[in-house]
Amino acid sequence: MKKLLGAGLDAYLNIGLAIGLAVSIGVFADSLKGDIIWENWAFFRDTSQAGLAGHIVSVLLPLCTAFLCALGLYKRRLDFLPVRHLGLDYDFEPKEVLVFFLSHAYGVEFNDAYNQVVFKRGDKLTTVDLSDDIVEDSLNTELSKQKFSWQQLMYAVGQHLPKLKKVILIGSAHTDQGPGSYQQAADAQAVLQRYLKQKGIQVLIHDTAIDFENTATICDSLKDLVEGQLRDEFSLNDIIIDVTGGQKTASIAAALFTLHNPELQFEYVTTGDKKEIKTYNVVSESNVEVG
Repeated sequence: MKKLLGAGLDAYLNIGLAIGLAVSIGVFADSLKGDIIWENWAFFRDTSQAGLAGHIVSVLLPLCTAFLCALGLYKRRLDFLPVRHLGLDYDFEPKEVLVFFLSHAYGVEFNDAYNQVVFKRGDKLTTVDLSDDIVEDSLNTELSKQKFSWQQLMYAVGQHLPKLKKVILIGSAHTDQGPGSYQQAADAQAVLQRYLKQKGIQVLIHDTAIDFENTATICDSLKDLVEGQLRDEFSLNDIIIDVTGGQKTASIAAALFTLHNPELQFEYVTTGDKKEIKTYNVVSESNVEVG
């Protein structure tokens, strides 16, 4: 139903829960005074015959309704809480959609089958063979020695494999500071498809190159993806934004974007021999949990 009505349903649901809570509390207060609620119903038409059962129902029904409305509002509290800090989620959870800011891979070429990477470091050429296992290659020390920037992308994809259905690559535009990563997006797509095609996982490229230094442009692109193209098929909780390959501005933009979409998180893959995914959400919440 949410997919049919769109994002507006969230607001209607929050308002409905708030009204339901207020009304049910009022009805509960009346019932405590001994009033028989719904006395015109056939079962309670004669209030003198309602007896103890009628009074019990009149108390318990609005009380349970108030509790359920309050619980619903608590579960949806992220829609109301202000931003206070950048929270780190220690419980990693694989997602169905990975939106990745692609970094430029300098001095890298691939053979036609995309099962070999050739690194050009000055006059030296180093060839590294790729396996058929993306998790294995994401931890390949030979690739790490060459500082292969897409290895972190491979690691992120590998960790989300249990649920992953779609990878979307966002490439940067060419600037005065250097070449953009959008021109390499097709190579990155081909590398990932080697591992993922047989698993039925799509690897897509965002239709335009974007300026990784422009937060407004980045937020607009994310909105087009998350609230437009993906919203009919996936919920916000199914999607995660990976900012490993982006510049600091991209990380800031992702944080700002999750501010307006509290269920959405973004992640970063640490560098070094021991890779790890750090997942963040900018919305703070109470330390007290229910259930």
